[in-house]
Amino acid sequence: MLKKLVIVLASFVSITIKNGRYIMTQLAKKLHILKIGGSEQTAAIYTTEAECPPPNLKVNVDGVNGFIKLGDISSPLATNGRVYRDADTITYAILSSAAIRDFPNEWGAFQSINFTAVLLTNPKDWCYAIVLHFANGVLPMRIGKDAAEPTRDDNLYVSGSWPDVNSIIYNEGYYPWQAAVAKDSSTAMKWQDKTSSTTIMMISYTDATLMGFNYGNNSVFTTPFSAQVVGNTLNIYKNGTLIKTYWI
Repeated sequence: MLKKLVIVLASFVSITIKNGRYIMTQLAKKLHILKIGGSEQTAAIYTTEAECPPPNLKVNVDGVNGFIKLGDISSPLATNGRVYRDADTITYAILSSAAIRDFPNEWGAFQSINFTAVLLTNPKDWCYAIVLHFANGVLPMRIGKDAAEPTRDDNLYVSGSWPDVNSIIYNEGYYPWQAAVAKDSSTAMKWQDKTSSTTIMMISYTDATLMGFNYGNNSVFTTPFSAQVVGNTLNIYKNGTLIKTYWI
């Protein structure tokens, strides 16, 4: 299939910082990949092979040597660009980044994120759920109402298609932490098993107000969290302050 590869002009270097830590240096110039009839994609160009280890594509931009990451065509970072290498007789995908993902490749590409409040049974309290949706499954995480960042447990990952999963539940002595569906009804907030409509926990609006559940917000969907995808990073904010960055 015909593809058009274009290098966009630029001649300076950018420094990538993740969680306050130096990660890599890359040229602001990128490889642009345009599939005829499709959308344009870009691939980062790195200045050292240590930051972009083999397999890679070696380029020279304005007299500066650069490296573009190659990888498996099933990688979530794969672009439409392909490179066949005689040395190992493998067709590689040109990857958008050499960054190491914070999530297993077999989960597939990141798709979306949502936030809900979660009722706890013992102590009678609440926390919040952060649910990440990937192409091949979902990962629910929890974060205490006063916690600095989410608690991640990859054992909670559920493979398959679960578009309705938006929360987690914990019912002491009966259910461990597990993926769930949270809903607001006309009189109460409820959490259901992900595979059925069986209600596992519920709290009425009146009780929620009396116990100060979710700071008095009568909805599982009212939370202090937001998220933004910037390039290959997922940034999570609490009350507008960045609390966690994941490389997706």
